Amino acid sequence: MSSFARNRRWIGAFIGGVLAVSVSMVSAAEPLVRFANGETISQEDFSAYLTKRVDLRSSARNVWGVEAALRDMALGGC
Repeated sequence: MSSFARNRRWIGAFIGGVLAVSVSMVSAAEPLVRFANGETISQEDFSAYLTKRVDLRSSARNVWGVEAALRDMALGGC
């Protein structure tokens, strides 16, 4: 493999990494839940809630567990 092809591969990997980080930063700024009255639950709020609710930490490792934990948080579980 020529040095040009290796450099091109590294540049592509770098650009892909930068895009992945920028997309994750954009989605991290958006709220996880937005209620009709304008109230929101952010990632920071959810992390703080899981810190208090040790029983929900293990279930919040997949999509369904996160949805259940957010539902519990929205309904005032703690």
